[in-house]
Amino acid sequence: MPISRRESRIVRPFAHAAEFEKLLDEVQLQISPNADFSLDANIQIAEHEFSELRLSMKFDVDHTRTVELARLAGIEPNSLCFVISASSDGAKRTEMLKRFRFDEVPSDAIDLIGAKSILISQSRCEISAALAVSQNLPNVPLRPSKLGQWLAKKTFVIAREQSLNGLQPKMLTDEVKTQLSLPKGCLYYVQHISGLTDPDTDIEACLNVWIDEKTMRTISSRSKTRGAIGLQSIILCDVLTDIIRKGQIDLGEDELQWSSPVGKLLVGIGKRSGATKEYLGSLLKRGGDFGKLIAYLQDYSNLATIAVDTMRGTA
Repeated sequence: MPISRRESRIVRPFAHAAEFEKLLDEVQLQISPNADFSLDANIQIAEHEFSELRLSMKFDVDHTRTVELARLAGIEPNSLCFVISASSDGAKRTEMLKRFRFDEVPSDAIDLIGAKSILISQSRCEISAALAVSQNLPNVPLRPSKLGQWLAKKTFVIAREQSLNGLQPKMLTDEVKTQLSLPKGCLYYVQHISGLTDPDTDIEACLNVWIDEKTMRTISSRSKTRGAIGLQSIILCDVLTDIIRKGQIDLGEDELQWSSPVGKLLVGIGKRSGATKEYLGSLLKRGGDFGKLIAYLQDYSNLATIAVDTMRGTA
């Protein structure tokens, strides 16, 4: 019977819960055959790495300790199993990738076929390894009894790096802020030049994106933390909103050229969201629903999911 139960990590009212949680501390994930296995729970994948994505997981679980804890908790070890699943809040989808009997976990790396399909349409997904109850058990206080309840779980958060469509942000130092007549507390600044709606134009020739120097260095040093990932997504959405708004002004009553920087941006947003470029183009026109276009930019930047994840991490 498949296990599809999803539970919160906040409360685990089971005997020896804290000790069970440590059982999976050494589980590792590999994003491609050429990458190292990693214990890190937060992994960012650059777009050029996505084509080579092939996830594998390696279990390093103390079998003797697991049997000992199960029996201390009043559970027969053969009533437990290991489950690997992939999920995406954005796609409202959870897929069980592998399930093993308690005593049959491979010692070699486990190929996670199917995980990539979730990341294709979403910018973020979670890969979880769990020690779970494999059958319904009699109800006993402080002991899990329902099929699918887990005793130990480790989750890897995989996020595709957000991109400014070819733009390389520049360091906004205090000196540059003075030169550009910007206030000291400025976080970022989009310096427009021209050409956002011109066909076959490189976006880097159209504008400069400046980001506060200290902020950029902090993000770089903590790139895999919830806070850094969340801040990058917020900046990305704000910068793209600024670009789209300026593109709307430049476009006026003219027809949007899809080879222009703004046209290419809408095409990319459409691929991520499933909306047609024609529909997004209609939102951009004067009289269109620009607020709805901003909503698509938020979806492109994965703001809703990241906001919830960030708040969970700071609770």
